[in-house]
Amino acid sequence: MKKNNIFLFFPLLGITAQAQNVGINTITPQTKLHVVGDLQLTNELALAKTAGGVSSAGSSGDFLMSRGAGRSPEWKKIEEAFIPQEAGFMKLSTTRNASADVLTNVRFNENVLQVSKYATISSNKEYFTIQKAGFYYVTAYLRYEMMPNPSGGNTQATTHIYKNGESFTSVSGDITNTDTEAYHSVSIVQQFNVGDKIYLKGSFKRQSSFVEGFLTLQYFGSN
Repeated sequence: MKKNNIFLFFPLLGITAQAQNVGINTITPQTKLHVVGDLQLTNELALAKTAGGVSSAGSSGDFLMSRGAGRSPEWKKIEEAFIPQEAGFMKLSTTRNASADVLTNVRFNENVLQVSKYATISSNKEYFTIQKAGFYYVTAYLRYEMMPNPSGGNTQATTHIYKNGESFTSVSGDITNTDTEAYHSVSIVQQFNVGDKIYLKGSFKRQSSFVEGFLTLQYFGSN
């Protein structure tokens, strides 16, 4: 009986195996699998931390994060990468009157952004309600407009960011009797729990109006 030996060659593909390394379009593979050129993946990509470990394709929205040389990458959720996530943005672009020397809630008129898994916006556009516990970067801006008061002395405006009925950060500024506008910016990183309410308040020693402003949230993670 004649014995046939079959040898397969792939010169066009350039597939080689040297010292247990496999190369595609290269004759000098530098790793276990070395691909030169495009790589198309039609189905899932499953990863395991060890050779005998259970593989995982991650969850929708996860991304791959390197764990350094000699270690397999792993799936991570976007919150775990310390990439701040936009959580909410309310804007004031119309005039809201405020009584003299009264701490008044700022009621916004534009719901620019609401990411409901982090925070929701009240129906009257006055406050955020936290839906995901963690650290948030809260920023606010408020512009006051008032009539000059030549016969009076200097006065003061104060802007607060409130949580559940208590001010946790504020800014104040002296206003001269001839000023017609005041601008306040305030920000803080604070830990919040589910259900916490965040809103903006302003006060001025004489009759004024809120004419422009915003209140924004960014989620920084839980640790």
